Amino acid sequence: MDSSAPKAKKQAVKSVKAPPKSAVKSGAKQTEDFEGAEPALELLAEEGLQMLMARAGRAIAEKVESAVVAHGESLILFRPLAIVVRFGAKSQQDIARLTAQHPAGVSRIVEDLEKRGLIRRERAAHDRRTVLVEPTLKGRRLFAKVNPSVLAALESAIGGLNEQQRAHLLEALEIVVRTNGT
Repeated sequence: MDSSAPKAKKQAVKSVKAPPKSAVKSGAKQTEDFEGAEPALELLAEEGLQMLMARAGRAIAEKVESAVVAHGESLILFRPLAIVVRFGAKSQQDIARLTAQHPAGVSRIVEDLEKRGLIRRERAAHDRRTVLVEPTLKGRRLFAKVNPSVLAALESAIGGLNEQQRAHLLEALEIVVRTNGT
């Protein structure tokens, strides 16, 4: 085993200065606080950027799910309904991509939503091979009833961030999604 590995990690950690407390409180840009980009990226990888993002996502999802369940609904069913209410008719493939679900799973979810009368499926006029999912009046009413609780849960989850931090987080996540083609 290479004994220089722990030393290298300590050196990488030493080369990254913690942001001053004033920068954290004010939401100021913190990129100036790093002496070098490579050690900072190395530290992010070592400290588990992926795990941190997963933990944050899970924490938000748990709060949102609690809000949806309080209305007797399931988050897995509510997400596709919310997408078609907010953005209009979507194909099942689009819904799968937007919810990060497997297309086969979305197919079953859409079937359940259709049986409950919350959505309907229709062939697209521009391409008869494409089936579009759109909300029914009943689906729109359910969304209107549940969504305020979802928004309150989201606010609770990110309530520690000011408006600028929220905008930066959203922008950064959108870049990650776009960069990775998801």
